[in-house]
Amino acid sequence: MKKISISLLLIFSMGVVFSNCTADMDNVINIKSIAAENVYVNILGRLITVKPNTTQQIKNIRRGTYSFSTNYDLPSGVTGSSVDGTASGDLTLNAGTRISIFYTSRIQATTGGGAAGASAQTNYILVASISSSDDNSSSTSP
Repeated sequence: MKKISISLLLIFSMGVVFSNCTADMDNVINIKSIAAENVYVNILGRLITVKPNTTQQIKNIRRGTYSFSTNYDLPSGVTGSSVDGTASGDLTLNAGTRISIFYTSRIQATTGGGAAGASAQTNYILVASISSSDDNSSSTSP
């Protein structure tokens, strides 16, 4: 009876230890914005609103490759917009990956070119950058 109890205790202990090995779900995406207006990130079948000066976090993501895209609100009075950086694409998450997506913005004014009727334009530029805890670099040196 003592052997059976020890065997069951050992099996139970191993089950507890191995059930806590959830590296597959230990992935996190942090989305931070200091852009002038709201940023909207479409990822994992969700539309996430990131207001200026806030951070949104997505936890417990399974490993895999996920597409994302970014949209944004424009400040009033701007006449154009553009994006610098990576505001859409694929994110690859391996076990224990941490990804940070960071948004900022700037407004760039251009004056009219000397021609009659030329007017000034104000462009809103959303800047997006991404970093990952995974080393995705590949060496191309000989």
